[in-house]
Amino acid sequence: MANSSSISLSQVYQAHHYNAYHIIPLNFDTVRELPETHAWPPLDKDNDVSLSSFSSSGDGHDHQVKVPVIDLSSDDAREMVGRGCETWGTFQVINHGVPLKVLESMESQCRLLFSLPTHEKMKALRPPDGASGYGLPRISCFHSKLMWIEGFTIMGGSSSLLQLAPKLFPHNYTTFCEVVEEYNEEMRKLAERLLPLMMDSLGIPTDRLPWHWPTPTTTTTETNSTTYTALQLNSYPPCPDPNRAMGIAPHTDTSLFTILQQTQPSTGLQVLRDGVGWAPVPPVSEALVVNIGDLFHILSNGRFPSALHRAVVDRTHHRYSVGYFYGPPIDINIFPLLDPPRYRSSRGWWQGSRFGQWRGGGAVDLYRERSCGSGQSLGGEAVYDDPSSYKLVSARNHWTGVAGAAPEAAIFDDPSYPRCVLRTRSPVVAYTIDLTTVS
Repeated sequence: MANSSSISLSQVYQAHHYNAYHIIPLNFDTVRELPETHAWPPLDKDNDVSLSSFSSSGDGHDHQVKVPVIDLSSDDAREMVGRGCETWGTFQVINHGVPLKVLESMESQCRLLFSLPTHEKMKALRPPDGASGYGLPRISCFHSKLMWIEGFTIMGGSSSLLQLAPKLFPHNYTTFCEVVEEYNEEMRKLAERLLPLMMDSLGIPTDRLPWHWPTPTTTTTETNSTTYTALQLNSYPPCPDPNRAMGIAPHTDTSLFTILQQTQPSTGLQVLRDGVGWAPVPPVSEALVVNIGDLFHILSNGRFPSALHRAVVDRTHHRYSVGYFYGPPIDINIFPLLDPPRYRSSRGWWQGSRFGQWRGGGAVDLYRERSCGSGQSLGGEAVYDDPSSYKLVSARNHWTGVAGAAPEAAIFDDPSYPRCVLRTRSPVVAYTIDLTTVS
């Protein structure tokens, strides 16, 4: 294996090829009925929090199902950010400093991209061994049913953008590139504003982050590498049978956190909270959603739950979103910054999340003592170190919200791979798997 510092995410993806069925989106312009390939079990409305009982604006009362909306210009922003991270793993921010013009320009370019004819978008199709381009979410191959979504991923910064944009806009791609570059810069500044607030709420100085440690070639005030980011544009077209379709299946993000821009007016994003169910996160004017990812869950030693979320679709509204994924350098050793550590450390977080070797979404195989909350097996297999150290305790069905043993789930040694593997044979159901160490 090559030295970790020389490996990119694109190289990791090259080892895990995907077939065209799990890459090419449906041609939504020609669909009048929900195809069987996209027909999921009906959504369990009994486990959803209705919008009528949901509040997303502050009114001075403590609503159990209220996803926080935080004013970053307020004096108590740090306290509120910490509370949102600990209680929900997600929150919305206003007065965040990102100019409205930047958000509007990005939404406009997002709409323009997905309005292109299918044959034009296909020119930028993500290759089976690639990370960037047009196509379905990479978790599509973990399910027997396809999702009602088309996406466009930009990894690798300007180089990736300059390769893809001319394929989509051969006569005028500079505008798209300029808007994306400005958007990335504003998101980076916001991420670097949020990170200290999150760290302060944990009582941990930001300079304790591993990528802020000095190296022989840096001073004590410099970082030894750059953060790794990605941009994801999503389109959720109107659906003829939204109760039997899934925009994007339940998952957590592997990043430190994700900043998400939603379009109005329809609500599609939902976040699962124990004891509450699937709570909608309605768009708030000029607000941005922040979702905690698996890596921050580990750094916080479990204090910050990574947000398990999904997207549902609508019969009449075409919904769009733009996600900015903010993560550490890929060659950094990730470990808990609070004692006693609950999770083991791992060098190279892209290996921790496996990107295909672990058939799920997140970094659960970095956990040491107990995995709960952010570790899902999305109807496939999850990979863990040291098979003798774990036993299955329980699972929570994120489709119905019912707790109980995962059907046909088992932990066993995989002779083809020196790890412990958990498999479920319910390809349209997501589980949180609780493990405990064997004493």
